[in-house]
Amino acid sequence: MRNLILGAGFAGLAAGIKTGFPIYEATNKSGGICGSYDKEGFTFSSGGPHWIFEKGSGFEYIKRFTGMLGYERKSSVYINKCFPYPIQTFAQTQHETEEGTFKRWLADRFSPELCNMFFYPFNDKYTCGLYAQTEQLDAYKTPKKGGTGTCTKFYDPMCGLNGVIEHMEKQCDIKYNKEVFFVDTKLKVIFFKDGTNEKYDRLISTIPLNKMMDMCGKSIDLPYTSVLVINIGANKGINTPKDHWVYVPFSKSGMHRVAFYSNVSKDKAPNGKVGLSVEIAYRRKLSEEEIKDIERSVIDELKEWGFIGDVIVSDPTWVECAYSWVYKDKDRTDAIAWLKSKGIECAGRYATWKFQGMIRSMEQGFEVEK
Repeated sequence: MRNLILGAGFAGLAAGIKTGFPIYEATNKSGGICGSYDKEGFTFSSGGPHWIFEKGSGFEYIKRFTGMLGYERKSSVYINKCFPYPIQTFAQTQHETEEGTFKRWLADRFSPELCNMFFYPFNDKYTCGLYAQTEQLDAYKTPKKGGTGTCTKFYDPMCGLNGVIEHMEKQCDIKYNKEVFFVDTKLKVIFFKDGTNEKYDRLISTIPLNKMMDMCGKSIDLPYTSVLVINIGANKGINTPKDHWVYVPFSKSGMHRVAFYSNVSKDKAPNGKVGLSVEIAYRRKLSEEEIKDIERSVIDELKEWGFIGDVIVSDPTWVECAYSWVYKDKDRTDAIAWLKSKGIECAGRYATWKFQGMIRSMEQGFEVEK
């Protein structure tokens, strides 16, 4: 029986360790969008900061070969917009919301003031406007009244995520640079862009659900947002926050979140410097020239706020499918069920099209049956 795995992210690596099935990876490295790199003395992550927020069997698996550094989460909201006075004229504005949407979900839980001051503008940027049409699937992330939320503590492996990836990939049989362009579900054959093909009896897919369906010849409307991540190393500014995350509902450049690597660990930046990442969401591909313009705009705005001084290094990265959304959850579940009927099982965050952290994706890989 020929059993294969597509994708060498955390879910694929875990599935490879559990089953021994060979893994076919589209790129020349493992780890997916996770992992870190060094530049000009700063340590950045390739797709923005990746820390561990969950515990469970995946967490215990990592602890067996490396220590875990724990941190109490510090975050804040930065509002730089000048609102009209009295503020009630702006903050109590009523908005039309459709039944069953993420936006309606927010309106039912928070006051018009909170929605207008933070939840609407932030999620409008975060989802590129999709929150007014799609369902809310992350209800567990919202704290109960008087609560502090679900992510009050997070962790960083002592060996770094690169160390975790290296430990896992050594236990797997991985074929690199094997990008799939078509899957014949009748003949059960995978066709790769390098001109080769492989027959399969059972296929474990960890690649995005919409992409998998397209490659099987079944188009499906599963919306997602891409994210431009700009990693920046700079001198500190007069107002450099001490937080790990700063949420930004209003900005000229379009950024919605700023994360500070060096506020988590001083080792991630040279002494007296600040290392951070900025996220901006899009629903279309950007040109190189557009990215350069946005990069300049972000840096100018961060300097204007006093978050940074002179920039030492700036490095933009693009995450094509960063956040997944659904108009109806049935679209997602039906697609997963159809693939399973064709001998294709889904595991991981993007393959199941559901928001979850690295640990849960890893656990889904370990849950794959031999």
